[in-house]
Amino acid sequence: METYEVLVINTEVPGFSAKRGDVVSHKSSGANWSERERSSRFAVILVSATQESIGELRDYKYDFDKGKFIDKNIGIEFDYSVFLPQDTLPVPKSSTIISLASEIDTNWTNKNLDACAFLHTEYLGEIPADGNYEPFRKIWLNKFLQFKELEGMKNFITYVRYRDYGEIAECANALPKDTIRAMLDSKGIFTSDDINWMNKILFRKYNG
Repeated sequence: METYEVLVINTEVPGFSAKRGDVVSHKSSGANWSERERSSRFAVILVSATQESIGELRDYKYDFDKGKFIDKNIGIEFDYSVFLPQDTLPVPKSSTIISLASEIDTNWTNKNLDACAFLHTEYLGEIPADGNYEPFRKIWLNKFLQFKELEGMKNFITYVRYRDYGEIAECANALPKDTIRAMLDSKGIFTSDDINWMNKILFRKYNG
């Protein structure tokens, strides 16, 4: 864990869309900020975080009253410990996603899609032509982060952030049954389409 300096908006300026508390950038502790960045328009907030988690602050804003970074979408407090260092995770297995696709449909290769596109949650949006699935990762992260305190979830959330569908599903099926049940039984977080996809792709062994 390291100490970072996070530059946030302190004073809103007419004609600019940035709001008070919005994150502008971050640097390692002791970094030099420009004269403009050191003006009253901005504030520098010290944060202890892992290298993996500090970049997630782009989706948060600083609440000056609470003295905390709060997620803009789901309102939870920033938790540096959620995203585990990638070097603590197993080395990726290139065959995992192929194996998963084949388990779901032995004829999936006839659909003229790569494995990632085949397993994609298409009800959330079309298969990205540029191969950028980042927006879909964020949709799922916002949902799974609300269960971050459950056993096994920090490891799982790290997989959702960095790994492919195959490894994510492998990790999901290794979650404790109580954790899986808590997510499937929750109200107001997952849609019926989410639950169907999770049962089919992520928790197929649990349900089997």
